Amino acid sequence: MANENHMAQALELFRSFAGQERSENFAAAEAPVGGQGERTVTVPHPYYLVGGDSVLKGSLEGAERLAGYQSIIFQGDQPVEAPIAELAGEGISYLASWTPETALALNGALRVAEDQKRDTHDFAVVTVPEVGFTAVWLRQRHELVPMATNRNRGALDPSRIYSEAEVIEALRGPLEERLNIPRGGSAEEELTEPPTA
Repeated sequence: MANENHMAQALELFRSFAGQERSENFAAAEAPVGGQGERTVTVPHPYYLVGGDSVLKGSLEGAERLAGYQSIIFQGDQPVEAPIAELAGEGISYLASWTPETALALNGALRVAEDQKRDTHDFAVVTVPEVGFTAVWLRQRHELVPMATNRNRGALDPSRIYSEAEVIEALRGPLEERLNIPRGGSAEEELTEPPTA
């Protein structure tokens, strides 16, 4: 579960990035239109991974693994990065930053949740790595808002909120294909070997 000490450490780390003129990840990118102004960072939120086998069993809750914490760095009012810090023993260390386009998609998913009057103070980000699916996870409500990324496009509409059951059903076909599970087969039986690319 989310840890307040880790969240505070992640916020300090992300603030150090925001204080830099440009972070390593953003150095090669051009500043987006409207990206002028002070760099600010959002409060970190938990970043979870859920394995495809758990999704096929019909569950996100209880199957999630806390991978770290994530924020969005803004330049003025434009999202320019979404850094992730991973757990490192009792501390936190920088892992990676999502591109400006993906930071924009994350911010867009949060706006959908806010526009639909969802409380975003207890949200997380969840990724199903096997199919590259990422969404804002409103854990208390068992709802998700898919991010508008290239890998998510076509499966679920990023402008609406879905129940966990709807997301699991939408991911079932792609996961069965990716994990080479025959339709109607058992995820438990077929997932003894890790999936290959």
